Amino acid sequence: MSNNPKAVQVSGNALDPFRAALTKAQGHFRLALPATVARYLTPERLTKITLSAISRNPILLQCTPESVLRAVMDSAALGLEPTGGALGHAYLVPYRNNKTGRWEAQLIVGYRGY
Repeated sequence: MSNNPKAVQVSGNALDPFRAALTKAQGHFRLALPATVARYLTPERLTKITLSAISRNPILLQCTPESVLRAVMDSAALGLEPTGGALGHAYLVPYRNNKTGRWEAQLIVGYRGY
């Protein structure tokens, strides 16, 4: 049980498309990560952090996996963890695309990430 009262239980099945897309993209993450952070921010860690962020924000589950991958790739290129929360380096934020009506994830860099 989570200490966060806003936390929502997310079934593993809902995360499956994101887990598959992130796992498939780990080679690309490895190439995108700057050498200065590659020691502690591995593609595997980036995948776990992203899945955790998605499970904490149920609207991200409605986003396209492609948009989540794009946001995580931006995060990897900057060497930032898209956790939000206490670190505040970067956030995965869902936005509704007015043209398509679909939810898409975008990376927002926090002031600590600058």
